[in-house]
Amino acid sequence: MDFFNFLIKFIPFFIILMILFFLKRIFIEIPIEFLNHMLMDLKTSVITVPGILLSTLFIVLIATLRRIFKDRILLKFSNSNHIRKFLIIILDLSMLFRCFILSNYIFNTIPNSSYIKTIVCQYIMGKWRFLYTFILALLITIILNIIMKYIFKLFKYNHKTKVSKKNNISNNINNSNENNKTTSEHGIVAEFVQKHKIDTHNISSSTIIYNFIKNNGINLYSWERECWKCHKKTTVMSYFIDYDIEQASESIDLNTSFIGIGYLPSVDNYLAKTYKNIELKYSKSSDCEYVCVFCK
Repeated sequence: MDFFNFLIKFIPFFIILMILFFLKRIFIEIPIEFLNHMLMDLKTSVITVPGILLSTLFIVLIATLRRIFKDRILLKFSNSNHIRKFLIIILDLSMLFRCFILSNYIFNTIPNSSYIKTIVCQYIMGKWRFLYTFILALLITIILNIIMKYIFKLFKYNHKTKVSKKNNISNNINNSNENNKTTSEHGIVAEFVQKHKIDTHNISSSTIIYNFIKNNGINLYSWERECWKCHKKTTVMSYFIDYDIEQASESIDLNTSFIGIGYLPSVDNYLAKTYKNIELKYSKSSDCEYVCVFCK
């Protein structure tokens, strides 16, 4: 049954992959062949600069798609870790293969140049040619993955800091104190956030916020996303700093721009006891607790 579900989830990605390779054939390989016939040197069969640039473009596209699956941006394909890891391995091998071809283009171009006649080029064209080409391809793959990781990290940081200022009263969130209504504001928060190690600074700040929640209710960001377990849409919540807490936090140097579920242990315990769809879980692999939103 699991294998059948795996095939069902893999079919959409397989279709996308086939379309991608079809577009690659039309817009990259055919133009490369056309440019090679027009611009390459018939005596040396040297691949031209346009061919190298177009091949590099396709490698960047593969690296971008790999990072999308790595960061779980495509939720439909990233709910299953086994599928996601399998797709990442396929994209890694595909990118390494394309980098190997690009390295071969480069080594075909450099030694045949009339301006470069060195001993190094003779070694490159010798029996160690395959090893040098593979090493260069591996270096290109690693460097490109590091660059894409940094770019996506900047994108995710800028995306998470953009929070809507529109208030919306949520009826399904009730406070134990009937005199104080709980407000819900739409924003952006991860499905679950790993807890930081508790130190004196975190204990003091969480105590302030916990006492404020007990006395005045709790303010939450809420938005909908699929439950990680059953894939049904559920409300994901995180608390934000109220004006009174912001004033109190000046003495402890607390960053009040955004605090998500999973940052303050005392508040997390309060939320897990108060709201049925928020639970505290323990991860054996990472040896830490995390907060997760379930649908009920």
